[in-house]
Amino acid sequence: MWAPLVTAASWSSIILQMSFPMMLLNRATRVIALFGILGFHIGIAIMMGLPWFSLVMIAIDSIFIRDVTWRRVIDFTRSSWTTALDARVVTEPPPRVVPVVARVVDPTTDPAEEEACASAQRSPEHV
Repeated sequence: MWAPLVTAASWSSIILQMSFPMMLLNRATRVIALFGILGFHIGIAIMMGLPWFSLVMIAIDSIFIRDVTWRRVIDFTRSSWTTALDARVVTEPPPRVVPVVARVVDPTTDPAEEEACASAQRSPEHV
């Protein structure tokens, strides 16, 4: 069941590694080669459990990325970061909400005193 998949993966990695130097000569194939090698080393890190080897090899392979491309990536990252920071809207905190507390009406209490208590609770001075 796994034999055809393993065979295809083995041959594709051999072909990729053998054609990698020639693929670097043309810009279109350079991008394909770098993404292929990146995927190859990520696969090694995950499947074989060799993350440090893969990170080192990815760093070494990144030498083949042109400095113009690195500048574009840095400029894009900077502009995106600046745009995201500028787009933040500083808003005032929402108004404080005073919870409404249910009152128990005492029949022995004066209604005028009840109204004074209720209006004191609603006034914003006591918030």
